[in-house]
Amino acid sequence: GRLREQFRREGSSPFIVGDVLVVAPRDHSGVMALDRRTGDLLWENLLVPSDCLLGVSGSTIVVRGGDRLAGLGLASGKEIWADAALASTGARAHLSGADLFVLSRNRLVRIAAASGETRETLELSVRTGVEHLLLPNGALVEVSGESTQAPSPGTEKVHPAPQSPL
Repeated sequence: GRLREQFRREGSSPFIVGDVLVVAPRDHSGVMALDRRTGDLLWENLLVPSDCLLGVSGSTIVVRGGDRLAGLGLASGKEIWADAALASTGARAHLSGADLFVLSRNRLVRIAAASGETRETLELSVRTGVEHLLLPNGALVEVSGESTQAPSPGTEKVHPAPQSPL
């Protein structure tokens, strides 16, 4: 019930964009924005996913909750786009600039943060679900042969950028 729902929520650090403080408290459903100088409530949206604030890209706040990903307007808090298909696996997502990267089952998907439009999909050769191989900081865990491991800090290999982000 409700108690289980509260423990499922990760809770997110608030973030500041200009004079707007965006929060999704762990013990409160939804997302709200406050004026950073006065503390006045600018808007509140109780009906959007709010387990995790993934970040902001331009004027779009990207959120994840339960089985949904969504983009909210920074000025209004209104839902601009939503996608239940990708988040339904419990997959991790990472916002990087204008793109949202979602590792889900056996694919990596790049989504436009502003519109929710899928820009690119990369099918992975791993047969088992890989949805938890994307770490919260956006690092992709290395998979090779029979071992799966995260690179040690400072030992990450830098590779030239491919034609596409995927």
